Amino acid sequence: MPRAPLVVLAALLLTPGLPAQDAAKRIADLTVAYAGQEGHARTREWTAFLAGRVRSVRTLPLLSLSAETVKDVDVVIVDAPSPYKPGGIKLTKGPKLSARYGKPTVLLGAAGGSTLSKLRIKLDWL
Repeated sequence: MPRAPLVVLAALLLTPGLPAQDAAKRIADLTVAYAGQEGHARTREWTAFLAGRVRSVRTLPLLSLSAETVKDVDVVIVDAPSPYKPGGIKLTKGPKLSARYGKPTVLLGAAGGSTLSKLRIKLDWL
């Protein structure tokens, strides 16, 4: 099989990823709150990842998330360690959010699902 088509295909597949890699290095003018489990390795890793990409990042315990606790941020990330533990599943409790909560929020994993269940919106567990 001629190698030229493979080289062209590889170039086409890899080239679109280059701008995305550069974009990851850019700093977004956003303040971010990461609501998760304080002191957990996952929280530290997310905070380190975000620190060089946004104006500022801070953490807060997931259960303290409310419209009031994130009034000074642009975006909230809701996350927690995996609920899958030896011997069973231990779901993370979600915060008690009111209908007043309207902050742009990224919901990850079971913590995101637990947060949604309190709001009774269509994106709840399917």
